[in-house]
Amino acid sequence: STSDSSNSEQAWAVFKSPSRERDIFVEKEHIDVNGHVNNTYYQDFIFTALNGICSDKFLSHVQISYLHEAFEGDVLKLYGLFDDNEARIKALNGDNACFEAVVKFTEKNNG
Repeated sequence: STSDSSNSEQAWAVFKSPSRERDIFVEKEHIDVNGHVNNTYYQDFIFTALNGICSDKFLSHVQISYLHEAFEGDVLKLYGLFDDNEARIKALNGDNACFEAVVKFTEKNNG
């Protein structure tokens, strides 16, 4: 929820650690006719960040906020905050936030 936004920068600062960050290298195949990353690839980047996390759950919701363009050759650093039913992913391109995403999960029914 957005009610905790006052603590969000502090939370991101605490989360940032080399053991949890993932780098995405923007390649030529990611680029659209406008010269920047095609929006469809951001979802791929998010799932790369989620690789192996919450694999025992179903995806129920993805919301992406596009904040700054990324171009061929850029390196996006992805960070995430995770709990049982939600992941928040943030991608930084240098000092700029490129995108933020909220991914929600539901429990798999084993019955």
